[in-house]
Amino acid sequence: VLATDITKHFKLISEFKTKSATAGLNSSKKEDIQLVLVMIMKLADLGHTAKSCALHINWCNRITQEFFHQV
Repeated sequence: VLATDITKHFKLISEFKTKSATAGLNSSKKEDIQLVLVMIMKLADLGHTAKSCALHINWCNRITQEFFHQV
């Protein structure tokens, strides 16, 4: 859930861009592995917006129903 928290979106994007462009990501560093996994989670969370309009609307309806069931 924290990976998809919109309040942390720009901080995470900035950190990922900076690490990728400068020192690079090191697969033996726990922090870098965690950052990559967080980015994968963000992509999975937002990826449906790149789908066809009908499929995107279908997923929006599903997540909205899920939110209402949690209340």
